[in-house]
Amino acid sequence: MDILGPPRGMEQLYDVTEKELARRRAFRLLLEFIHQTNMQERVLLWNILNVGCGYGADVKDMQETATVKSEQVAVYSVDYWRAIQDYNEQYRAGANRTFICADASHPDILARYPTVINQLIMRHPEVCPWDQEMWFKMLLWPWQRLALGKEVLVTTYNKPEFNRMVNVIDGLPDRKIIQAEENPHRDPTLEQFSRKAEALNCPDFYVIRVQKVA
Repeated sequence: MDILGPPRGMEQLYDVTEKELARRRAFRLLLEFIHQTNMQERVLLWNILNVGCGYGADVKDMQETATVKSEQVAVYSVDYWRAIQDYNEQYRAGANRTFICADASHPDILARYPTVINQLIMRHPEVCPWDQEMWFKMLLWPWQRLALGKEVLVTTYNKPEFNRMVNVIDGLPDRKIIQAEENPHRDPTLEQFSRKAEALNCPDFYVIRVQKVA
């Protein structure tokens, strides 16, 4: 797949391969577990910020699993690539879905975020040793608007990226790591990321959950 778009002629079929469906089923199980075991008083509106959304395959699952929090769930999905967001606006559009094309590491991004964020999701950021400061900024700006007691969910392909994200998260103020381990809800048939076995990689092999505390 070209980074700037799905294969030609496959735009509407991009997310229905068995490999991708297996990944999505496992991620949905994780979302359901989080919402059902962390029950809080329902709110009028539940705002989810999805940083690094890619082709938006998870938007529907994010909305549906969060209905235990609110009848109205809004998802704000951020990605840097214009072609990716053009795809999302064409094939992922729906009620209470906003696709933002912008640099999430720049402080100006805050002007495009909701005033209150109820959940921040960063699925499988591919964190390198040299760009941890960038990922920290991507977390820091929305962290300022994350409601007290709410949480950040991060998943990673492999242990090195997991360790780097834990290091990034350690820089956040008023934070409590409530889970940092191999994802117990991952699909066991999907392995850690390997470019030599891409068809079997698991984007959610490790999970980190961080709560904002006083």
